[in-house]
Amino acid sequence: MTHLTGGFALGVRGRERLSPDAHAEKTLYLSKRLTDFEGLIRFSRTPYLRYPLQVLDKPSVWECLICVATQWGKSTILYSWLNHIVDNDPAATMFVMSTKDQVKDVSSERMAHLFRDSPSFRKHARKIDLFTWQFDEMTVYTGWNSRASVSAHPCKYIILDETHALGKDIRDAAVERGKSKVGMKVLEASSPATETDNIWTGLHLERDRELEKTYEQDDRDHLPVRRYKAGGDCTVHWIYVPCPKCNRIQQLYPDRIWWPRDCSIRDLTWQARYLCIYCDYAITDREKPEIVRACDWRDENGDVPTITQRVGFHSNSLYSLLGDRCTFGEIAAGWIRARRDPEKAATFLKNWCAIPVEATAEETTDAVSFARDADASPKAYRRGTIPDGVDMITVGFDLHKRELYGSIWGWSDADHWRGGWLIDWNVWPCDMDNDPEGVRELMKSYRNTPYQVTRDRFAQMWPLVAGVDSGYRSSDVYRFAMKNPWIYTVKGRRGEAVLPKDGVASAYFTKKRLTKTSDGQLLPGEGVMLYALNTGYLKEEFYTNLSAGVHRLPVDVDQDLLDHLNSEEKVRDVRTGKTFYRKRRMRDVRRDGDDTTRTVKNHWLDTAIYARTAVEILCGPESTADIAQYHYAPATKKIRRYEQVEK
Repeated sequence: MTHLTGGFALGVRGRERLSPDAHAEKTLYLSKRLTDFEGLIRFSRTPYLRYPLQVLDKPSVWECLICVATQWGKSTILYSWLNHIVDNDPAATMFVMSTKDQVKDVSSERMAHLFRDSPSFRKHARKIDLFTWQFDEMTVYTGWNSRASVSAHPCKYIILDETHALGKDIRDAAVERGKSKVGMKVLEASSPATETDNIWTGLHLERDRELEKTYEQDDRDHLPVRRYKAGGDCTVHWIYVPCPKCNRIQQLYPDRIWWPRDCSIRDLTWQARYLCIYCDYAITDREKPEIVRACDWRDENGDVPTITQRVGFHSNSLYSLLGDRCTFGEIAAGWIRARRDPEKAATFLKNWCAIPVEATAEETTDAVSFARDADASPKAYRRGTIPDGVDMITVGFDLHKRELYGSIWGWSDADHWRGGWLIDWNVWPCDMDNDPEGVRELMKSYRNTPYQVTRDRFAQMWPLVAGVDSGYRSSDVYRFAMKNPWIYTVKGRRGEAVLPKDGVASAYFTKKRLTKTSDGQLLPGEGVMLYALNTGYLKEEFYTNLSAGVHRLPVDVDQDLLDHLNSEEKVRDVRTGKTFYRKRRMRDVRRDGDDTTRTVKNHWLDTAIYARTAVEILCGPESTADIAQYHYAPATKKIRRYEQVEK
């Protein structure tokens, strides 16, 4: 009887269902190709990974969102959960990644090593190829940013990696594949990108600006102050650790990293400290492993949250014990290096602090709304015609290796050449490398195209001057300008996005006479004048005038041009407060069943800036030209064009 009882007990223990974290420590093997710590996984190095796996295994939870800094351990959670499914509850699973290439790389490299080295994977694996992983009683289907790839199979378990890079419709389509399954679960893991991406909107986090004011510290240098609170149906958790001195639990906030004012970057590694929010005790990196191993997940108030159907986890790199780059000093040094560049600062905050790029109140003007309202205006006009009020037209060219973009804009002397009308736009295939003269002829032909004046059917106008981008094949563009005085060579440079003062031409550009090309070849004669544009000023003026109706678009403007005009957004440097324009972070447009992308370009926006610069060079305060010499021919003539009066 004793034998039977003992055997029965052993049988029960053999069927015991371990939690995902305990199961991973027994069966998930990481090779040297995947980690610095070869062998079965040990959560003692990353103790904060245990609780999310335990919560995900609860029957009441159907969705788990993990929004954390890069290299925090989110992939370990995904693989531990998949390992648990294969060995304990096999069912059809979908593993969705951002791109098809990523699926191929993960299947052929990372997963191949996991399936070969881990006991549970190796025991159940049957056939592993790039897009499907077959086990004894289940199949894992891979998907990417394509509706066709995520809509083919109903699945009980949905795993989404780097969900911020997935289209919202793709993410929703993947989740819908499990709605008919009993006990379905969705696991999303990603670093945040913007406040509107999938992972951040899923958490419903909101900034607590009142609380942030409490922690604003102007007397020392520090990282940006951010405090968040949950505002939706997702129960969000944060990591709390005890202070070594006062023993009060708290989150680790990046802005609480302290370093001496006169400390150089190279000394930050050993001089930076973390200040307790209660007693200001300076926690060192040597003390960090002890407090992190005593961590606990709580809500924003430090209370133990009630587990609901949707749970979320948010964390930064301050808690990481992996490697030697996540010390307080290295994080502070990384911020100091990045903070002066808005793009680098935003990337640092996303990758290290899990803070997304914020949607600023100063968004670029939406040109679509003005175009749609234009038809009802008494001043409406159509493409290729010159409306009332235009006194001069100029052209801007944006030159690329295989394409030449051009747009023609009209200007009014009544408002000092600030008001603009879009007259025409075009793009031509070209071969600048092998046929530069053909490109010059294209420019010349477009510049010599006549346009009908709306108020006078017998009158026409031509562009007077052109601004040509010299960023590509600069030497050839310089030679174009020397042979054709109507060409102004321009080159963009980033500047602060504020409106220029009236009459200050230097706000728009600075000029420099070049006597030789970038490859050292001497230019004949006096060389060529290069105008370095302050694109921040010019784009701020452009979008301000567009929103105010000073710039006008034809009623038959097409969507492609509107996409170009809307391709940039204003962003603010989180440290200096200065604003700049950069390409808008627009979600890629994908076609069903195809993983190719169509990104929005900004070339016609650039041509508008170059055309505006051309009229400023010719007619602005610093112009040496006698504008009074330019006038319209009499209205009785059939051809109407700017002419120079004979002296």
